[in-house]
Amino acid sequence: MKYTIIILLTLIISGCTQNRNFVITGDEGKTLPNLQLLLMDSITKYDLSKNDFKQPIILFFFNPYCPYCKAETSEIVDYSKSNNKIKFIFLSNFPYASIKEFYDQYHLSSYPNIVFGQDYFNCYGTHYRIPGFPYLAVFDQNKKLKKVWLGQTSLQTLQYMVSL
Repeated sequence: MKYTIIILLTLIISGCTQNRNFVITGDEGKTLPNLQLLLMDSITKYDLSKNDFKQPIILFFFNPYCPYCKAETSEIVDYSKSNNKIKFIFLSNFPYASIKEFYDQYHLSSYPNIVFGQDYFNCYGTHYRIPGFPYLAVFDQNKKLKKVWLGQTSLQTLQYMVSL
């Protein structure tokens, strides 16, 4: 019984990581897949394929309970207070109420360079076979995947990834 509890706790914690690792997906250079998000008004659907972005995009797949996702969000919010050169798209397949609370906690509606929604069909998570959180995918302004990062990272690293 003791080992079962230890194994269970290890599995729960292992999905949330501070490790800083590039991930090779095999999709580098490919276009962002069609993806619809349910925005936090719980009515509007945001279709990524129909938006023409004029700047690099970072898709941030997060767990609203992950401490590293929270720390990453704080860095993104600090960046967004003075800069909007990068479009951040927050997405999660967690229940709507959980991600809405996260959205409100960080006042993410205040930032025009942040889109926040629920991946209610888990299309993104399934397409990229996401192994943990935070999971950040950098796309250029043409929606081509450049790099993927697993684990909390610094804003400087994200800016570097965008500049590649």
